[in-house]
Amino acid sequence: MTRDYIDHLCPSMHLYNKVTGLNEISFTVPASVNGTSVELDMYDLRGALVRTIFHGTRNSGTFVAPTDNIRADTYIFRLSANSSVQTTRALIVK
Repeated sequence: MTRDYIDHLCPSMHLYNKVTGLNEISFTVPASVNGTSVELDMYDLRGALVRTIFHGTRNSGTFVAPTDNIRADTYIFRLSANSSVQTTRALIVK
């Protein structure tokens, strides 16, 4: 797996959708790892799993996943695919 895969999840990819009022986070699967198994988890700062946002196989592209029904706080997002893992922090606002 190439490293460029996991570099696409970063705090700047956390979005607030003003139209729906929902928080969202996006991640990109490049063509070089098309069809790989992907898991995106959300943890609180104590390390407790808040929820699994996505778990499954993704083809190449950019995907947006909602992070609704959670309180405003700072969270850690963990993106894993095959043996690669990337983590980042993001602030959820309401």
